[in-house]
Amino acid sequence: MRRYQPPKRPRHSGFSLVELLVVIAILSVLFALAIPSFSRVRVSAMKTQGVSNLKQLHLFTMRYCFAHDDCLPLGGGVIVGGRNALSWVNRLLPYAGVPELAETSLNDWWGRPPPHAVFQDPGIALPGEMDRIRAATVDATWGFGYNVQPLLPENPLYLADWQAQPLKGVSLGGVEYPSRRILFASAFDWHLNGGRENRAYHRYGKDQAIGIFFDGHAATLSESDYDKAFLDP
Repeated sequence: MRRYQPPKRPRHSGFSLVELLVVIAILSVLFALAIPSFSRVRVSAMKTQGVSNLKQLHLFTMRYCFAHDDCLPLGGGVIVGGRNALSWVNRLLPYAGVPELAETSLNDWWGRPPPHAVFQDPGIALPGEMDRIRAATVDATWGFGYNVQPLLPENPLYLADWQAQPLKGVSLGGVEYPSRRILFASAFDWHLNGGRENRAYHRYGKDQAIGIFFDGHAATLSESDYDKAFLDP
């Protein structure tokens, strides 16, 4: 005689509500811990690319000097058809492989991508940077500024006519302290001059900007380093 066996209860393969809540809580904690790491990695990658772009700009500048009797490119915009528009960007474009754009007005590039990627500091994509740029200047910028301070005292061609005058600045050999003076750096305007308002001191974090010096070495700059390398190296 067979014994009676009660029917087996079906086994559920899913999670209980408590188990799901525990898993969600664990994932939330892990996600919260990972976000700062991802952010740091992103900023570090942008800084690395920015330094690479600066080295390319330095190379283009040296090529320009070799082709123009050791003279640096003019920093400011010269007058073309009544527009204060041609700048160091135009001088370097032929050495970046886009000579056909060398006489394009900077005014035509405002709000548009650069004609070559190396003219842009990737850090301008970080939160708040474009707002700071717009607050600092009415001009657009791609995030790097050219140090025109060494050029200004000896630069009678700063507002010269494009057609009537040679495109020469001061001699590269005439720049004092090339290993301590900034050539290009993170900025809120095309040019670095006497004012502090266009220096992007904190683009890559607190007290973190990037720059390249006249001798070709690049560095991360604190605010004090930036000011010293710009004004009184």
